[in-house]
Amino acid sequence: MPATNSNETLSDVTDPRERARRFLKSESTFSLCSDDFIAAIMEHSVVIRLAAGETIFRAGEPGDSLMIVLKGSVDVVNTSGCGRDVVLATMHAGSVVGEIAVLDGHARTASVVAREPVEVVAIYRHDLMPILADNTDALLALLEATCRRLRATNELMQGRLLRHGHAAQQILPTFDADNSKRAAAR
Repeated sequence: MPATNSNETLSDVTDPRERARRFLKSESTFSLCSDDFIAAIMEHSVVIRLAAGETIFRAGEPGDSLMIVLKGSVDVVNTSGCGRDVVLATMHAGSVVGEIAVLDGHARTASVVAREPVEVVAIYRHDLMPILADNTDALLALLEATCRRLRATNELMQGRLLRHGHAAQQILPTFDADNSKRAAAR
């Protein structure tokens, strides 16, 4: 590990992988995880830079990787029934995106688009799952972050449904019927 200057900030670190390693340890979902876990993540990951407006991944694509936002912000987007893109959340540095599809092995549930120039650490599912299996603290940190996001999304949807009460009365029976069909198919 390179020597560090105590006055050096993350923005002073020019090597993207070293900056990513330090960021993961200090400011991410995994900041409380062991140095061994961070080293394993860095060994199997790649740092990617994207321009504003670039699509990182699309809803429906295979969930083969997750990304940790190092710098910048991204929008989590879904397309409404009338074809309009709806921003569900804006994720900033330290956030994990793509974890749901990586954890359950299914298709992406939403698209993610760079809101501004971003730098992310990407790690593929086939590399991540064995690392998480050996690091329960990291797995719990990822699950907690996922649950926080799910709760925030639920609150957002409840707020939208309450603001549009009449429409909600029409939507909820359809939503319940769709969920019942999905549950029966499992």
